[in-house]
Amino acid sequence: MKGVALGRKKRKGRWLGVVALLLLVRGLPYLMPLRARDWRRASPSLTFTDRHGAFLGTVLVGGEEAIDVPLTQVSPWLVQALLAAEDRRFDGGAIDGWALGRALWDSVRAGRVVGGASTLSQQLVRLRYRTPRTVWGKLTTIWLAWRVQAGSTREEILTAYLNHVPMGGNVYGVEAAARHYLGMSAAQLNLARASLLAALPNAPTHLHPRWNWDGLKQRQSYVLARMVAKGDIDGHMAARARQEDVTLAPVAPEGAIARHWLERLARAPSPRLHQIGRA
Repeated sequence: MKGVALGRKKRKGRWLGVVALLLLVRGLPYLMPLRARDWRRASPSLTFTDRHGAFLGTVLVGGEEAIDVPLTQVSPWLVQALLAAEDRRFDGGAIDGWALGRALWDSVRAGRVVGGASTLSQQLVRLRYRTPRTVWGKLTTIWLAWRVQAGSTREEILTAYLNHVPMGGNVYGVEAAARHYLGMSAAQLNLARASLLAALPNAPTHLHPRWNWDGLKQRQSYVLARMVAKGDIDGHMAARARQEDVTLAPVAPEGAIARHWLERLARAPSPRLHQIGRA
C-alpha cells in the first residue's frame, strides 16, 4: 500500500510540475520587459521644405500629423516644461506611490477612476495600449508601466512620449506640434513657446491653441509655476515667458506649394524625393 501511495504522490507531483511549467510559459510574456525604443511609427507624416529650409507643407500618413525625432532634436526647455507639468518625479524613475495609492483607493470606493497620479510611463502605456479608464484598467496600466521601466532607459521612455503625446486635433508628438502651431522645429523653441506646448497634453482638445487661447495661457502659467518650484527657472524668467507675445503659424502658409503636388511627391518612388521631404 505504501508503494501505491508513493506512486500516486509521484504522479501527482509530476502533473503539478507540468501545470506549473505551462503556467510559467503562458505567463512569461506578461513578465517580460517592454522596450519603448521599439514604439516607432512605421510611416510618419512627411514635411516638405525648400532648399533654404522654408516650410512648404505636410502630408499626413494614416490621418495623423506626426514626426518622430530623437531627444537631441527637442529643446531642453520643452523637456523641462513637460516633466514639470506631467511627471515631476520622472528624473528619479519612480512611480508616485502615495498619490497613486490615494487615487486607487478613491477609485475603488467610487467604482470608477477618479484620480490622476499618472507618470510619463503610464501615460505612454495608455497611448500605446488604450487601457480603459477603470480600476482594472488603472492596475493594468501600472503593471505595463513597470515593464516599460524595466526594459527601457529614461531617455527611451521620454523620447517615445515626446513622439506620441496627443497635441490637439490630429497632431501627435512635439515636433509635429511645433511645426503645426508655431512654424518651427521643436529644437528651436524658447521658454515661452515651450511652456505653451507643454500645456497642451493636459487637455489637448479643450486647450487647442486656435480655439481656447485664454485657457492655454492659464495652463502655461501653471507649467511655468511648476518649473519655478522645481528650480528649472526663476520667477523673472517665468514672468517674461508669460508676457512674451507668441504668434501662431498661419493655417495655410502664404506661398505654400499646392497640396496635390505635395501628395504626388509623397507618393513618388524616388528615394531622393523622400529624403528631401522627410523631417
